Amino acid sequence: MKQKGSSVCKYILQPQILFYLAGMIVLVIYHINYDLSFGDAVDVYGNVLKRGSDYFPEDGTVFDGIFNFTKFHYLRWSSRNVIEVVLVIVSRIPVIVWHIADILIIILAGYCLDKTAGIRNEKIKYSFLFCFLMMYPIAMMSSAGWIATTTNYSWVVAFGLYVYLTVWRLRKGEKVSKISYILAMLAALYAMNQEQMCGFLFLFLGMLLVWDIRKKKLKKAVLPFFLLNIAELIWILTCPGNACRQNAETVTYFPEYGGYSFLHKFREGVSVLLKALFESQGIAVVTAACLLVLIYLAFKNRTSVVTKAAAIIPFCYIIVEAVMTTAGKGEKWFGEYRRNGEAVILGCVMLLCMCIAFLGVTQNMEERILLLGSLCFGAATKLVLGFSPAFYASGERTSIFLAFVLIPVFLFLIGKSEKSFRIFNTKPFIIGFVVLDVIFFLNQFASIHM
Repeated sequence: MKQKGSSVCKYILQPQILFYLAGMIVLVIYHINYDLSFGDAVDVYGNVLKRGSDYFPEDGTVFDGIFNFTKFHYLRWSSRNVIEVVLVIVSRIPVIVWHIADILIIILAGYCLDKTAGIRNEKIKYSFLFCFLMMYPIAMMSSAGWIATTTNYSWVVAFGLYVYLTVWRLRKGEKVSKISYILAMLAALYAMNQEQMCGFLFLFLGMLLVWDIRKKKLKKAVLPFFLLNIAELIWILTCPGNACRQNAETVTYFPEYGGYSFLHKFREGVSVLLKALFESQGIAVVTAACLLVLIYLAFKNRTSVVTKAAAIIPFCYIIVEAVMTTAGKGEKWFGEYRRNGEAVILGCVMLLCMCIAFLGVTQNMEERILLLGSLCFGAATKLVLGFSPAFYASGERTSIFLAFVLIPVFLFLIGKSEKSFRIFNTKPFIIGFVVLDVIFFLNQFASIHM
């Protein structure tokens, strides 16, 4: 009996099992504490399939209600018709279904990151991966209500990662089953229906295709994803509802936006990007963790003084900004990016330093191009928001795409320099990761109740 119990403990204590088990427990605890009494799913989408509503006539069918709603929204509000059909259905069925689906879909995101990380040592891989995931400010997913925000953002990211995993396997020459391929195409249909993800995947897949054609290693099975991407992009750009929504959001949230010039909109985009990367309301913790990786590699690989300084300076910038802003009760130490030109210039310098440090610690030219290209495309998901009043209305939840570009890129970077990270396989560092995870968990748990 003791031997059997010992075997069970050994099995559970495997890094991979611990990663998924701990992730499941954390997500269940979060979900138990979610407040689902508010948000778009309650106020808007939950009413679509109520008989007698504007979309669901008394003598109509459920399909009539969904069709009428989709047609109206396409013409008057949004091109996210695939996502919204799912949201309408999820908003009407028992909430336990959404709880289960959300947990499984977030686990799917972790699975995709697990399989593409490229880190062989399991203790190192799962320690970094779990810590990165615990850093993401989960409370952002409540801004429009948990159900509506997750279906529009975190589910989109998870399905986008599954598309990436499938393309990654195809390009490596691995066998992908027909079922997995079909599921990946359905995931792409959903993920690419969101504007930021559609734009990112268009640039990312386009870069991979150009690279593979140049190397004469093109996998034809990847092409359908890019063609679907183009179709979704055309759908978004030609949707009359998007223009209507932009006009409505301008009038409601940001009347002065209508008079902005191209340069003014570009500056707003830059400000949104800098705020996401460097301010505590954004994903600054993730950015700081990535910078710590760069600092470690810069010193471990004995790079130039310029590379070391370029990695240290933006990290110090984030720390000083966070500490002094907290001490100043919310007043930005370096100034508001949207209102202070000097703050924007300083933030851009920090961004340039990050790029220099990244180039300094990477050696292979192909890796430099693909990884830095991915980071630039991730940054573009925030930069482009300056050309829509959505940056004012949507808040920080749109930063999730940038965060989940940073995480896999830096996991890949760790994997490529795995020998340099062997020290993190030792007991003191493993304990340190556990302590950090507990701190992040408590902070996230507290933020859910704020």
